[in-house]
Amino acid sequence: MKINACAALAAILFLSLSRISAAHVQDTVTVHNTILPVITDREHNVIAEFCIHNDSDSLLVLDNVNVRVSGPASSSLDRISLMYSGTMSVLYSETSSYVLRDAFRHIGAGQQIFCHPAYVMEQSSSGIRSKSSEGTGIALASGKKLIKGENWFYVSGSIDSRRIKNMADTFTLEITGISLNGNPAVILNEGSTEHRPATGVRQYMDDGVFVYRIPGLATANDGSLIAVYDVRHTSGMDLQDNIDVGMSRSLDKGVSWEKMKIIMDMGEWGGLPQAQNGIGDPCVVVDSGTGEIFVVAVWTYGLGNNHAWGQVGQGFSPEETAQMMIVSSKDNGKTWSAPRNITSQVKQKDWCFTLQGPGRGISMKDGTLVVPIQYQDASRIPHSGIMFSKDHGKTWKAYPGACPRTTEAQVAEIRPGVLMLNMRNDRKTGRVVYTTSDLGKTWTEHPGSEILREPVCMGSLLHVDAGSNVLGRDILFFSNPDTKSGRNHITVKASLDGGMTWPEEFQILLDEEEGWGYSCMTQIDENTIGILYEGSTSHLVFSSVRIKDIVKIPSLSMGCAYSDGMVLPMNTELHITGTACPGAEVRARIAGQDVSTVADSSGIWDLTLEPLDAGTGYEMTVASGNEELVFKDVAAGEVWICSGQSNMEFPLRGSYEARKYIEKSLDPDLRFYSMKSTLTTYGVEWSGQDASRVNNMEYFSPAHWENSAPGTASGVSAVAYYFGKMLRDSLNVPVGLIMNAVGGTTTESWVDREALAEKYPAILCDWYHNGLVMEWARERAALNMAKCSTGNRRHPFTPGYLFDAGIKPLGHFPVTGAVWYQGESNANNVESHERLFRLLVESWRKYWDNDSMPFYFVQLSSIDRPEWPLFRDSQRRLMNEIPHTGMAVSSDKGNRSDVHPIYKKEIGERLALWRLHDSWNKDIVPSGPLFREAVRTEQGVVVSFDYADSLKTSDGNAPECFELAGKDRIFHPATASLAGNVAVLHSDDVPDPEYVRYAWQPYTEANLVNESGLPASTFISEISSSVIHDNIIDGKRADEHDGLELKY
Repeated sequence: MKINACAALAAILFLSLSRISAAHVQDTVTVHNTILPVITDREHNVIAEFCIHNDSDSLLVLDNVNVRVSGPASSSLDRISLMYSGTMSVLYSETSSYVLRDAFRHIGAGQQIFCHPAYVMEQSSSGIRSKSSEGTGIALASGKKLIKGENWFYVSGSIDSRRIKNMADTFTLEITGISLNGNPAVILNEGSTEHRPATGVRQYMDDGVFVYRIPGLATANDGSLIAVYDVRHTSGMDLQDNIDVGMSRSLDKGVSWEKMKIIMDMGEWGGLPQAQNGIGDPCVVVDSGTGEIFVVAVWTYGLGNNHAWGQVGQGFSPEETAQMMIVSSKDNGKTWSAPRNITSQVKQKDWCFTLQGPGRGISMKDGTLVVPIQYQDASRIPHSGIMFSKDHGKTWKAYPGACPRTTEAQVAEIRPGVLMLNMRNDRKTGRVVYTTSDLGKTWTEHPGSEILREPVCMGSLLHVDAGSNVLGRDILFFSNPDTKSGRNHITVKASLDGGMTWPEEFQILLDEEEGWGYSCMTQIDENTIGILYEGSTSHLVFSSVRIKDIVKIPSLSMGCAYSDGMVLPMNTELHITGTACPGAEVRARIAGQDVSTVADSSGIWDLTLEPLDAGTGYEMTVASGNEELVFKDVAAGEVWICSGQSNMEFPLRGSYEARKYIEKSLDPDLRFYSMKSTLTTYGVEWSGQDASRVNNMEYFSPAHWENSAPGTASGVSAVAYYFGKMLRDSLNVPVGLIMNAVGGTTTESWVDREALAEKYPAILCDWYHNGLVMEWARERAALNMAKCSTGNRRHPFTPGYLFDAGIKPLGHFPVTGAVWYQGESNANNVESHERLFRLLVESWRKYWDNDSMPFYFVQLSSIDRPEWPLFRDSQRRLMNEIPHTGMAVSSDKGNRSDVHPIYKKEIGERLALWRLHDSWNKDIVPSGPLFREAVRTEQGVVVSFDYADSLKTSDGNAPECFELAGKDRIFHPATASLAGNVAVLHSDDVPDPEYVRYAWQPYTEANLVNESGLPASTFISEISSSVIHDNIIDGKRADEHDGLELKY
């Protein structure tokens, strides 16, 4: 549990202000359970702390303190002691004296405990143990006479490493009793904390060394742990100084470590002393194919005692610039080669200081070795990047970096061939994250860039493949000081969505106090990761953490749309899914069915139910172990997800003649699940708190199923309401509408980001400045983010965001199909939208595991925007191309200047016609006339249509808005005569027509309809004497298109 230090101080101050009389003693004591590594084989570790304020003139004695320890690691506790530290806390964060804080800084993080000036203490008592079913009880008899004022105590523990069964085990300690002058005090424990045994791999003055820093950690092929680090012999300074590279090896998963070896020492090269030949900042990488281990470090020559980072120049020689050196081991770290210089292979001549990671490199799935690097360009601007080897470490190569003003970085392969680089950002705005699919030739900023906190410190990144861990999930781990100031609160975080989000429940705090803060992680086995970090109680601390302790095992749960009153699809097999404890049985009951399954290793389960008849009054129960979910008032009928942007979001109350329909909206079998966005994007600048909610996917308010009634219907989507109402009236079955439209959103925001990365990666590149994206959408997003730090960069308009925030939370809730009204924010780039729309339909059908899921959409309406005719025709062609889709024409219901026309009833009902036609009655006409072909004849140009029996005009006048063009492609108005399903066109201005179009005005008053009164769609086509492809580009057929821009 993460302890709030401010809360602890507040509690202490409260106690200080709660004065007691001479006849009474303090009756309440607040206990702070510290979150610090419990270093094995060390006499004292601070486990819990409390302060007793004595304001009495009478004698006040602490009689005794009772504690209880429990948990797997409690058996390794060697001794529990009560320590008295006088008038001051032993914790750095609680130390009020500037002198003490400054002394701590100069002595260096992680000194032995008594080197801290504040640690002037005496042992008050040792424990007498008694065991019970709840753990081991320990009575700490004190008898300590308290001075007037503050009296600080802490419970100290020591762990015997020989008793440790698993370094990932933990224990808890609870102070159960405190007696003052024979009276029991009321104890306020600040929650239960899991304490972790840890190894002080390198501590102050081990082997006579003043400071150990800059950890690297890797797992050899034989399972050995290889730790590398700076050995800073005489001071804590960075290069240039007397620094070598040390290595320690553990053969028992981190419990114990072999004696340190110096594996890189440049001696007195060039006749200068070792202090002028420092080598450090190591990075270790294991070749998973050969087993060879490489360590790369940077050597600086000369420079006096100046800081090398600001002094090293360009060129290649040691006298000019820093040197990248490499050593290797072919026997799992037992012996090491002599250093080899690879500077000229990696560095470009005009680069200044060039060095590795530090930390850890990786071996890709194809065998490529990758090591993170950093360099200064000719202007001394730092960049992060990678170097790689295709020949098992013999030669190395690097391209220019990913991003300027970044330094120490770590790399992970998040998908086969795709590398993620997580970089220290010296601008302090958040960790910078980029990806590459070509070993660093090109880079793309990741949507999760600048979300993670940046204290200007190295961080560690580790990707654990689904096939290699107990949860069976791809997991990305990250560690660093989780703060924006100082280097405290060393935290390990996990992401299950490739770094898009880092949920708070997937985080573990290891060390809350101040240290140097660098860290490096490695996977130990399928259950465990290890971390070597610069801690507050030891220079280099090793901890082992179970993957399940970070990624918490889910309890029984299902997607957000599973709730009372829900509507499930009728007459089809139902696949319901959720999470439970891995391996646990999950059972579902409904309508006499009783089916069960077992949750997989990731905790995911999936059950198939037999089709339900249309109706209401069902009850569904899902149970696992002692957990049970009961859903009442369940209906079976038609279930549709209704999505898009503002014209789908447009409320019923704003539509034409809304009042009379709202008054008649009472219908318990028309049900809504309305997901409302929590933030508007219209003309506002968000606060930092707003942006943080967006980053955390908290963009939609919690929703629940509601029955249609005037109070609920008035605020739901008008198009969705009229769509659902027509299905209710026509089919007489329950209808459920899941509505999650968000105004202004782009198509790409609703597409699964993995699909975009695979099939349209260009749309992911620097979205805020990407020319493929409509400028209006980018400007709107930038305005919303204007007051926010750039560390909060995710926005509802950005690629994949609403798929993550608005689709995935549904938990694969079964639906009949989707209706969609969107495109306004993508109308500027037809070609891009066509790719995105195909991916939208594809990714939704993949998510719902239904290749034939109906997907009905609205063609954009009429408005004075010049690009819209082309967009409308593109939508028509997409309908013809993608199976199981249908398009509702809306051009007759537009508004010349308002992008939100109020005539929504007709649009919703036109969408419903497609559903009724496709699945219930083929005789229903689902659409207005849709262009089929245009043929040149002696009578004129004959244009034939589908869904066009008895063509006519909506106003009884002659057909309008037909146009013909010759080879010059200059269009002229054409007269039209109607007969059956054809229109015969003629224009005196075009004697030899080659092209035809209809309703091509942005705001069109075209009047062609079919017998049902449904309007014809905008179209453009070549004319032929035979059937041809109907989509042309610059006068060419689609199959002749050579990449020119779309123009007509």
